[in-house]
Amino acid sequence: SKQANFTDVALLCKKVVESKKELAKDLSIKLQFILPPEEITEASYIHLTEIQPHLTTQTVSDFSAPVDLKWFTILISRLLDICLFLASSEEDPVVELKTSREGLESVRIDLLGSSPEIEPRFLEDILSRYFGKLGSQTNLRLSSGLEGYIVKTISSELDIPLEIKMQTHPSKISINLKLTKVPQVTG
Repeated sequence: SKQANFTDVALLCKKVVESKKELAKDLSIKLQFILPPEEITEASYIHLTEIQPHLTTQTVSDFSAPVDLKWFTILISRLLDICLFLASSEEDPVVELKTSREGLESVRIDLLGSSPEIEPRFLEDILSRYFGKLGSQTNLRLSSGLEGYIVKTISSELDIPLEIKMQTHPSKISINLKLTKVPQVTG
């Protein structure tokens, strides 16, 4: 598998968010990609690649993780679909995707979206085929029903830990992924 640096991950996440803007607009959802202010170098590079798409990725970051970017893109895309469908039943819905470093060892991808309140015991249904009870009780019924199963399979195959939590007041779904740095071999 390819080594992905922080810039690769941030750029990929931003592109997936951009690819979902039309769906978000159709569902009246505000969709945002967030890069923390301290990531000024990566933000500059991402902006530069938008202006000059032919640029190849220069490793700006000292972070590198083993991840198949094709499957990782599908993983992020399906997670965004889940967040968008859940948010679509809420008032003034917002879905955010944020990439950030956790020290020098890992990168976090956090998705936070408006959501109907989901009891903790039903959260794991998000990763099952047809979403269990949630498939009929939420706007997840608008989806194919396989997004969660695809997410669970890919995250398992890529060995990317995935955590789903509910936040209350206001009710939001929080999905977190973590990519861990590859130890550098020194000679």
